[in-house]
Amino acid sequence: MKAARVESIRRRAVKAAIRKSGKLHHSLRREEILSLKVQVLPASPRIAMGVAAVLLLVSAGTGWPFEEDWIRLVEIITGGFLIVFSLLGMRRTLSGMADHLSTDIVHSIVDSVVDAIDL
Repeated sequence: MKAARVESIRRRAVKAAIRKSGKLHHSLRREEILSLKVQVLPASPRIAMGVAAVLLLVSAGTGWPFEEDWIRLVEIITGGFLIVFSLLGMRRTLSGMADHLSTDIVHSIVDSVVDAIDL
């Protein structure tokens, strides 16, 4: 995995840990850090999905270029799914990312989170 991608996941993990630590009013344990959900879908695909969703829904609403009801229904369903994914993105736990990342990278991310919370 590219260093820039790992760095972006690290920043998101630190941000999520600080937010959760503030809600719980205590420093997070290692198990709590590994259970943090982190956004793994970058912003640019999410924006593209949002634009595509709006275009599909407008197309379904106007009936252009297809006026068949079944095609409009497919456009509405697809647009709805794209809206959901563009708003929510894809979140994974840090422990779930261990399958896709090397354990050294996951441990360095967890160490970064611990360092950020202890400050």
